[in-house]
Amino acid sequence: LSGAPDYFPRAKDAIREMARQTGAPQWQGEKLLRGTVIRHLILPGHVENSLRVLDWIGENFAPGQVLVSLMRQYTPMGKLPAPFDRRVTEEEYQAVLSWMFLNGLEGFTQEPESADQGFIPDF
Repeated sequence: LSGAPDYFPRAKDAIREMARQTGAPQWQGEKLLRGTVIRHLILPGHVENSLRVLDWIGENFAPGQVLVSLMRQYTPMGKLPAPFDRRVTEEEYQAVLSWMFLNGLEGFTQEPESADQGFIPDF
């Protein structure tokens, strides 16, 4: 989807290196002091891609070694072809979220309100 044929292999290498450098997450109360958070933007109509990403994380990192941030804030701008002309549905988000937990991954989630044009800077 990125248009860069080597995006995923390069991203995987970068994530492995980040996790190596930071080690397991270290917390002070609710404050994350150190660790790797893998941010993943769910795109409408592309749940299978998200599931493959989560599978890769689960296969390459021990439980608790990295955190996952499931982002649902995709907001369509302008006229776009389907499925990019809409936000991520609740069903799509819940499917990815369930898969994250089934894989024993820990991390952060977002509320549906995060997909709002009010959060987009006025460039």
